[in-house]
Amino acid sequence: MKTKIATLIFVISCFGINTKAQTDSENPELQRDVEVVNTYLPTIPNPQKIHRLPEIDDTMSYKPVFKYSILNKITRIKTDPDSIEVASMNFPKERTIYKSLVKAGVGSAFSEAEYFYNIGFSETYHLSLNLGHHSSYGKVELDNSEKVKAPVNNTWANVDFGYFFGNSSLKTQLSFDNDIYQFYGLQDITKTDNYVSNGGTETISGDELIDTKQRTTDFDFFVSIENNKVNPREKTNYKAGLGFDIFSNKTGVRELNFDVFGKVRFPFHENYLGGIDAVVNIANTSVPENDALYTFAERKHADIQVSPHLGLDFDYAKVRFGIKLIAEIEDEEDDIFLQPDISGELHIAEGIVSLFANISGGYKANTYKQIMKENPFVSPDLNLHSSNEPFVLSGGLRARFSDKVSFSAMVTYGTYEDEYFWMNCSVYNTTLGDSAYINRFTAVVDDGKLFKAHAELNITPNNRTQILLTGTYFDWDNNYVTAWNKPQYELGLDARFYITRKLLVNADVNLVGEREMYVPTVGKVDLDFVYDVNLEAEYLINSRWTAFVRLNNIAACKYAMLYGYNVHSINALGGITYKF
Repeated sequence: MKTKIATLIFVISCFGINTKAQTDSENPELQRDVEVVNTYLPTIPNPQKIHRLPEIDDTMSYKPVFKYSILNKITRIKTDPDSIEVASMNFPKERTIYKSLVKAGVGSAFSEAEYFYNIGFSETYHLSLNLGHHSSYGKVELDNSEKVKAPVNNTWANVDFGYFFGNSSLKTQLSFDNDIYQFYGLQDITKTDNYVSNGGTETISGDELIDTKQRTTDFDFFVSIENNKVNPREKTNYKAGLGFDIFSNKTGVRELNFDVFGKVRFPFHENYLGGIDAVVNIANTSVPENDALYTFAERKHADIQVSPHLGLDFDYAKVRFGIKLIAEIEDEEDDIFLQPDISGELHIAEGIVSLFANISGGYKANTYKQIMKENPFVSPDLNLHSSNEPFVLSGGLRARFSDKVSFSAMVTYGTYEDEYFWMNCSVYNTTLGDSAYINRFTAVVDDGKLFKAHAELNITPNNRTQILLTGTYFDWDNNYVTAWNKPQYELGLDARFYITRKLLVNADVNLVGEREMYVPTVGKVDLDFVYDVNLEAEYLINSRWTAFVRLNNIAACKYAMLYGYNVHSINALGGITYKF
């Protein structure tokens, strides 16, 4: 009884803090890709599932993101705490299941083709394959009314294999991704003038600056072993793996990352648990020789992260006490970070209302791959360094009011060090003896604090309709510079409707507040409010054939991903899928 009372007091006190910035040590705030906490594997041999991660049903298991796609559509913001299971949609299932699917579409500004193969689950193994290509070929209108080409070609391949034995599984993932695109944004470069970059000595013509193209290629390999369906209160739970990543770009940058990780959870007395997480990352970046435009710097980096922790695990509450020890080894300087790792969760009403709180930190080494995926138009000689969050606080609640309505809210507050903020690059005009800006981006770094409040409302009025409303408020408090390209708020609406048994309609609306950018020779520039509206419909012709049509930016909002990089106006894409 005393143990239960002590646990309740601690969790309630943690929740009283009510603040946070982010808790994931590998992905700092606003630079995260979508990541599902529990690995998603199809449960039936349906190839269409391979490329569809859980969307609305698992909303609270996503990570924060503020990242614009060069393929025209804003990536939605999601938050990180695991949610209480929400009401699921009971859409009609297809009568016949096939292992392969081919999808092809063409439109006013885009075309795409994909192939999916999913052998499904057996008692011993699972295999899935996804191949695809997406192209953008339409012109984009800039703020000066000039229409320019904005070509993008993205090709990818993914293979997932799982082997199951006893209570354990061996999983392997292979992925390949290749992007080819052109810098098309605003700049004040004159083709006939000569220029030299900051720190450079050789001149380059304006014509070469304007027509620069880029290519990035990425290959990932990952293998892991873990035991499945193990209750950590009763038996040791473990997962271990390794992976490597090879990344390169057209400019000549080559990056190799190697990771080894492991984690274990073990019971040592009834509801008392122990555990440790460990990660070792080694990165080596080779660069070409300096030229007239770029001044490169090689980088050798390694970091070791160890997180021991103890916990109490009851049906009505969970508490975790731990620390994060991070040792960073760089060419010029080594560093050590020590961060708290304390969390608590209290079930006020089992399956209905839960409170949670965290005291944590974050660390990210930053790589060329991560940077160029976030901002593809970044200058390839960007000086890389690590970002750190010494102290992060969070608190919130998750609630399921009925089978039709669930709600989640979270507030975060924390400090950060050496966070990236984008601004346009500048060059020196040797012809006129003056500076100019180009359509590539560099970054300034700053320390500061961030407060964020996020809420989600999931409504499922019936088994054929589901609506998700999200809202996030940001308050950046930098020490020296403005939080360039960061909005004050973001709002979203996702909705899915089965009009008939054969017709499915998806709609989403994204609203993003005004942002500020800094452009050399121009100064502060305001980016307008964004309202991005998209609509998609799928019609099941029969068990094998499906027709689809997609309308992007149907409100014709002339919004920019970054300064000068406007997206396509209203555009349409239509096509078919065939299963066999």
